[in-house]
Amino acid sequence: MWMIYGPMSGTMANPYPFYHEALHLVVNPIVQENRQAIEKLKDLFEISKDKRSDVYVSIEDLVSESFVRTLDKVLYGEYAKKQKDEIREFVENEYRMGHILSLLFYEKLAGFENSNQRFSDFCRNFLKEIDVESEKKRWEKYK
Repeated sequence: MWMIYGPMSGTMANPYPFYHEALHLVVNPIVQENRQAIEKLKDLFEISKDKRSDVYVSIEDLVSESFVRTLDKVLYGEYAKKQKDEIREFVENEYRMGHILSLLFYEKLAGFENSNQRFSDFCRNFLKEIDVESEKKRWEKYK
């Protein structure tokens, strides 16, 4: 299936929508494979609920969307030749919108990019290593 559409009114065309949807095909199965590690993150889902759209109804949805939004901001930033601080600001905006794992995931991506790990292994390890209490504190600072 081919889908062709133009940019929203007032915006320039960019590959952002393509990156976003294509990334779900990679990320969603990884998230599904790691449900046990994700269960411990339910508190993060709850505390960020008031900032998010009602579309994300489960912790799995939130994890997938946080990963995808982070990755698509990095890809867009690289495509648009943005500086690292600008890309981080894009990710922080996603974080402020309730995608509570976006910022931590972004911070850990540099380690992945400099490794020989498979992406699925990186994500599994990332999910296991999340310190929920630290992320709650970070959320309170940004909130």
